[in-house]
Amino acid sequence: MTNVIKFKKRTKTKQEIYSNAMDRVCDELSKKDLNSGRSEVRDILAKVAYYGVMTVNSCDPYKLTYKELQRQFQVAELSKSALSLLSYKEIQQYFPIEKEYNGERWEVKDYFYTINEVNKYNPDDHILDNIDNLLWDYMNVHLFEFQANLMTIMSQTMRMQGKKGIAEQVFEDMGIDTYTMKPDGELVRNERKPNLRLV
Repeated sequence: MTNVIKFKKRTKTKQEIYSNAMDRVCDELSKKDLNSGRSEVRDILAKVAYYGVMTVNSCDPYKLTYKELQRQFQVAELSKSALSLLSYKEIQQYFPIEKEYNGERWEVKDYFYTINEVNKYNPDDHILDNIDNLLWDYMNVHLFEFQANLMTIMSQTMRMQGKKGIAEQVFEDMGIDTYTMKPDGELVRNERKPNLRLV
């Protein structure tokens, strides 16, 4: 009688898949001669941007260690750098604008708002220093989640350094009380320094 050994195949998480893809295209980019084949380099930059955004989006910043938060922040900054080297036309190609058209009714950003912001620039110009403004004004679910995760990564990093997160600091500066919910459901008001604004 023959014994058959069955191996359990370990499935990779989305985080691992996107992170591995990001590492692979970064290696590919580092081996490329940046002066040869402009379209090849631009395609690789677009992949770096896409895989970087998806890597950051697939992580849960609240479950990461300090070292993992630092790595995610580096991935996010590399992604933003790659995005900034794309043109306005290319970003619309790789990250299509959400087809939501009722922004005026609900007073939120929508397709028309995004198109108006993008049309302020030449479609063939590189985004460069305008990347932060564009990411806030651009309505794409992946880029929106990327911005939210980046803010959470920065907040979690600050908390692990013994500082307040971004939201807590803003609320304190504005004189707004914050609360913490204990595991038993009780709300406890957080201590804050008095607001000393000069008017």
